[in-house]
Formats: sequence, C-alpha cells, structure tokens
Amino acid sequence: MKVADLCQSLEGLCQFLESSGAKQTANQWRRLKEALTAFAEPSVTDFCDFLVRAEEYRRTGTVAIGKRPRVPAKKSGVRSPEALAQAAQELKQFYESVTSADVTYEKIADEVKRIDRQFKADEVKELARAIGISIPPKTKKAALEAIHRALRERKESYERTRF
Repeated sequence: MKVADLCQSLEGLCQFLESSGAKQTANQWRRLKEALTAFAEPSVTDFCDFLVRAEEYRRTGTVAIGKRPRVPAKKSGVRSPEALAQAAQELKQFYESVTSADVTYEKIADEVKRIDRQFKADEVKELARAIGISIPPKTKKAALEAIHRALRERKESYERTRF
C-alpha cells in the first residue's frame, strides 16, 4: 500500500466526519492528508521507516549513514540449514498466531528479543525473508526491526478489522 492510498482513505474519513458533524476533527485529519500528499509514492512501510529516521534526526541532530567498520563473524556455532529451516517455520507459525488474543504486543517484543539473542545477522535476515519481508534488510538490527514491524502490523491490522 502506498501513502497515496492512505491519503484516499483519510479523505473518506474526513467526509464521514464532516457528514456526522465533527468538522473540527475532519479538518485535523484533512490537514494530515494534505501533508502526506507530498509523500504519495513510497509504500507506507518505507514512509514509516522515513519517519523513524526523521525522529532520530529531531532527537539527536544526526542520521546514521554510511557503513560501520565490519567485525569479522565468528565461525563457531554455525547453525545447520535444517535448524534454520525449523526456526523459520516456528516464526511463520508465530506470525500466523499474532491475531490471537493470547498474543500480546509484549509477547511479540519478547519473541523479537529471543531471535536477537539466538541468531546471527545472516540468520535473522533469512528469518525475515521467511515471513515475507521481500526487501532484504542490510543489518541485523534492521532485520529485527522489520520482523517486529511485520508482527506488530499484522496484529494491528487484525485488531482494526475485527468486529
């Protein structure tokens, strides 16, 4: 979904709010829609990443760019392809289960922390691909953030649409 699609949805919301008598609220949402129009082309996910970087810049005055010095990876403890495939399957199952009321946002964060502790960068990137993250993250941190975002967005989407 692109930001332009989000803008169309916001316009529909504004029309609904105006027709129900909430003009001031509709005007606030319309102002947001107009501000987002300048960012119509990127996907919502890319736009969210942009907002995270913008917030970092607002807080610190800098944006992390460029590459950090690479630390050679340790070869000990290399996981077998079968073990990684099993971990990917478990993550897929967890991804499917996040719509359950038993799975809280705290459980999602705990699962991402567990992945961070147990897996190396390349393995985390492979796990991200396993749940449908098509643009390969460049770092372990980016892969973990993408996994967390995918799990959280699935839960949020389900919660918004259930009645």
